[in-house]
Amino acid sequence: MNTRMTGRLIGAAGAAALGVVAGLSFGRARKAVAKASMALNGDWEHQMKAEHRALKKLLKDMADSGIEEAARRAALLEQTAEALSRHTLEEENIIYPALRSCGMTSAVKAQLDDHADMRAMLRDLEETAPEDPAWTEAAKRLKALVYRHARQEEQELFPMLHDGALGGDNARLTQLVRREGLRIS
Repeated sequence: MNTRMTGRLIGAAGAAALGVVAGLSFGRARKAVAKASMALNGDWEHQMKAEHRALKKLLKDMADSGIEEAARRAALLEQTAEALSRHTLEEENIIYPALRSCGMTSAVKAQLDDHADMRAMLRDLEETAPEDPAWTEAAKRLKALVYRHARQEEQELFPMLHDGALGGDNARLTQLVRREGLRIS
């Protein structure tokens, strides 16, 4: 093997190693940002509302993006899918069981149905080319569903759980939501 070929192989190996290090660093940075965000957002209800605001911003940006912004659309979709996945799992694993224990079984079922619809809409968006005009309409439908879903949680469900929680339950829910969010991040 000549010197030039050896140099290329070493260069390729170095680039691959750098990619691995960068990927690990990005994962740690993302987890640190999530942890800092959770620490700054008060109790579980404030945390859920802050996540709703972040999701709404991403969805608005997606719905408002132009057909010529394919790379931006793909990035926004990836960010939205990750944030929505983390948020829905926090709700499904922590908040909804607490609501069920307060007798809100039918309301929880409706919210879980919404989550299933959101996941299906995300899959549809992921399978649609960002340059396709149908992508915009799908993004707008997802945005409308998430906005309605979040409004119902914030105006009806979260206050009932938060205000009805007895001695220490809000502190326990806050701890569980933060732990779940970090586990998923």
